Amino acid sequence: MLKCGNKIKMVKQIGQCDLIGETLIVTNVDAKEELLSFELPPTEEEIKGDNPLCGVGTMDFDTYKKHFVWVRDWTPWTEQEYNHFTRTDNEKYVQLKANGIRVEASCHPSDTFDFHVGVAVYQEKLNRKLNKIQVKEV
Repeated sequence: MLKCGNKIKMVKQIGQCDLIGETLIVTNVDAKEELLSFELPPTEEEIKGDNPLCGVGTMDFDTYKKHFVWVRDWTPWTEQEYNHFTRTDNEKYVQLKANGIRVEASCHPSDTFDFHVGVAVYQEKLNRKLNKIQVKEV
């Protein structure tokens, strides 16, 4: 589910608007998820110049779905002392590392992201990998 602050990238041209590859920032999503507002932030080069180009706009969700993809930012790696792993997520995938092994878990497209479910799936995958390594060592 999109929310304020999410980034979206144009992947298909809309009429004369050819911003393919440009990243927009979502500034508002209405309660019914029919409309979303966005801004096109200026680039670093534009900020340094005299006339920074930036814009704002609104689009319906059908346009978003046809012409944009959600750019999912990864959270910084954080240490989970009680489980002895580090983790990051992007509201679709959870990546965890322990003992030099990285495992990724993702939710089904029809599921709502739940970090704790992702961690449970991860722990099961990690345990299977660790068991395989221990069996090979014996």
